[in-house]
Amino acid sequence: MIKFEMENENSLELDMKEQLKKGIMFFDAILTFDGFVKSLDHTQGRIMGYMPIQKDEQTQLNTLIKIIDKHCKAEKLPVNKLWKISTACNWTLFKNVTGKNTDFVDSTNGKLYFVQSDPRSVLEKTLTDQNGFGTDVYWGTA
Repeated sequence: MIKFEMENENSLELDMKEQLKKGIMFFDAILTFDGFVKSLDHTQGRIMGYMPIQKDEQTQLNTLIKIIDKHCKAEKLPVNKLWKISTACNWTLFKNVTGKNTDFVDSTNGKLYFVQSDPRSVLEKTLTDQNGFGTDVYWGTA
């Protein structure tokens, strides 16, 4: 698995107190592809960094997806073969700052699936439509 770290002023390891002071939260996303990706020399890639804390869960997830989408484009990764994003973010900090729940993240354990079969959440279907995630991943369907 290849690890990609966000290259910016926040690329240092920051504890929760420092993240709170800066209004940012840590994220770690594992991107799993349907098949070997030559540029990764693996079926998975990993991206880690910090992102601004947003007002609610949906906006926070959208921010994370924009970072992932930008990364995939920059690295020319085959988003049409992206079948899962596993996220580990500092959701405790998010909840403490915003006072908001993370119902979607809690119900999915922070995982998004893009296999072209049901059941998929509205968010997963929307991300497929908007970003092309998993458009060529079919399991158990023809």
